[in-house]
Amino acid sequence: MPLPRTYVLPRSRLARATLTTVVVGALLALGVAGYAIGRGGEDVVATAPGQAAETGAVALRYPVGWSQRARPPAMPGLNVEDPIVLSAGGGAGLVAGIVADATGPDLLPRALRRRLPRAPESEPVRLGGIEALRYPYLQVRGFDGVLTLYAIPTARGSVVVACSFPAHAGAFFGDCERSAVTLRLDGLRAYPIGPDAGYGRRLAAAIGAIDTAMTQHGARLEQARTAAGQASIGARLARSLTAIGATLDVGPVSARDREGHAKLVAAIDASASAYRALSDAARAGDAYRYERAAATVRTISARLRDAGAALASLGYMTAGAQDQ
Repeated sequence: MPLPRTYVLPRSRLARATLTTVVVGALLALGVAGYAIGRGGEDVVATAPGQAAETGAVALRYPVGWSQRARPPAMPGLNVEDPIVLSAGGGAGLVAGIVADATGPDLLPRALRRRLPRAPESEPVRLGGIEALRYPYLQVRGFDGVLTLYAIPTARGSVVVACSFPAHAGAFFGDCERSAVTLRLDGLRAYPIGPDAGYGRRLAAAIGAIDTAMTQHGARLEQARTAAGQASIGARLARSLTAIGATLDVGPVSARDREGHAKLVAAIDASASAYRALSDAARAGDAYRYERAAATVRTISARLRDAGAALASLGYMTAGAQDQ
């Protein structure tokens, strides 16, 4: 038998403050932290090698005496799309292109990280006007030689310039670096290697909108005296969160921020689904389903905390961090 329309569904364990506190307190992005390159990262200087190579969105110049090849050497853990492949002879060469799965703050693919004997150390550099992370002299399990990598974040992954050479051919490093500094991206934006101010503003706007939605509707949900009122307010919250997630997820995101961004969008979408389920349960007069939906709202707070930690590790500051 359906419950009367005036039946007030359980709300004592809804914990409205959970979403507000976790999202607003832990994620409110009011700015972005600085990064070492902004304080004088090394500028790599080129002596303008004389021949040009281009493929897809990537182009660079290389010294006379080098030659282009159709296929790159096998580099375990590094899958370069549509690459420029250059040979300098003696087992030395250069490969440049997009590595779609190279994400996160180190701009490296997981498969490559697993093949490194230790966590790699990077150096912020500028290749012309492009910010990059340089990983010098990497020893990669399964690769016969040495790699020096330059990684540049874009929305499609990292653009990587990989200089490969035998251990005894260190003199090649200078030639490869002078070629790397001529790198040009056509139709592809290079993002900062640190936090991106534009994305920080999008993040701040989204979290501010969540704060507004929770302030306006959260208290009303707590104070609702009828199942119909709880259903109506829960539905409004669900719609607001869905719309906020959609606004955050428009436009490109740097490869370094991709995973943290995806965690936040997924957590917001999951919160919207939980409030939608809460609304549906209230509308149906189903106390059991309502309690389950309320429990889900509480559980999702952990996902929001994880998203906040991921974004904080990328340098997007919270309100508390700014005050310190």
